[in-house]
Amino acid sequence: MNGVDWRFPAILVAAMLIGVALTWLQMRSYNAELRKASTAMTGEHLMLVSGRGRSMAGGAILIAIVDTATRQVVWARAMSGATVFARFRDRPELLGSVDGAAERVHGRQLKAAVEMAMVQLNLHKNITQPARTASGLTRKAPATAPRPDAQ
Repeated sequence: MNGVDWRFPAILVAAMLIGVALTWLQMRSYNAELRKASTAMTGEHLMLVSGRGRSMAGGAILIAIVDTATRQVVWARAMSGATVFARFRDRPELLGSVDGAAERVHGRQLKAAVEMAMVQLNLHKNITQPARTASGLTRKAPATAPRPDAQ
């Protein structure tokens, strides 16, 4: 056994540790961005949505605040790139109507992130809207079974 055998594993472990550290820093950046967004949400009809788009060439994460009453994006920041050095940046092109928001951005990954976020918005709308029949009348929600521990 010669003296060179230990260098490759040492370099490999060092590279992996650097990767873990940089990923941890990026996760901290994401969490800080979520905290910033949640403190910016001061309104009755505001909803925080997020989405991600990724491919082999890179990825994108979107964090946006949408006014559900007017269906307007009022705050939007996105991170896109292929390395852990990507950071969140303001996205003024997303501000405005929710309709057509994905068409206002460039990049396949960012478009996918916007579409994912808007799906969350539509799911929320479907949950909070009362069910309507064909005649337009509102149906009552189905009764739920009593919980066993409620006796």
